[in-house]
Amino acid sequence: MSRLSLSHCAVRTFVAGLSALALTVLCFGPVALAGSGQPESEVCRQCHWSETESWRQSVHAQNHVTCESCHGAYVPGHPDQDVMPLSAGAEVCMDCHTDTTAEWQNSRHAQHRVACTSCHVSHSQDTRLSTQILCGSCHSEHIHSFTHTAHYTSGVTCVDCHASRPYGASHLGHQFTVIDAKACIGCHAQTIHEQLGVASKEAQQQLAALRTTSADLGQRVQALERENRSLKGLVVVSLGLGLGLGGLLGVVFVLTILAFTRGGRRP
Repeated sequence: MSRLSLSHCAVRTFVAGLSALALTVLCFGPVALAGSGQPESEVCRQCHWSETESWRQSVHAQNHVTCESCHGAYVPGHPDQDVMPLSAGAEVCMDCHTDTTAEWQNSRHAQHRVACTSCHVSHSQDTRLSTQILCGSCHSEHIHSFTHTAHYTSGVTCVDCHASRPYGASHLGHQFTVIDAKACIGCHAQTIHEQLGVASKEAQQQLAALRTTSADLGQRVQALERENRSLKGLVVVSLGLGLGLGGLLGVVFVLTILAFTRGGRRP
């Protein structure tokens, strides 16, 4: 056999061996790594390298949330002999995101079965699409009207108002309703303060006018009270004069009657 034939056979044997090794690693690598004390992320990476790389750049990885935290412990024989089921519902997320899940449960998203993974990619925690496109996939009529507003031309997105951060919270709100003015204050604080200043100035002016009116009314009341006291004194004097004059006229009248009576009895 020629040297060329021997070299060709050696290459074929090497390629076949390498292929067999690769197949063995793909089929049995996870099982071997799972039993060797390797971190579960390395075990999962043998098949799910794309998901693992997304996870490594995520907030979950930064906070030590591992594959097993959501998927559970590695199942021996996976993937050929067994599966690792994972629910797509919010029950997996609520173990850590208690407040966020509670807000979501009170939202219309929950009522219409829009789950966490409907908007978020599981491994990267990013939204599946850009904000406007993601919201517009369900709320197309609102997006159409929103594009004609000053908010849109200023770069304000849906989540800036509908997922504003609750007071004192470290997460974005997931009720998706503008529940108070905190969503507005973030951008319009100066305008609101100016309006409050104008309102306060007007209120002070109105208060000053009311105080002036109150002082005038007080003076008028005092004048009326003085007039009332004068009238009371005048009534007493008038009553006394009336009684005295009436008595005097009564006496005169009686004397006059007596005088005529006596004059009529004379012969």
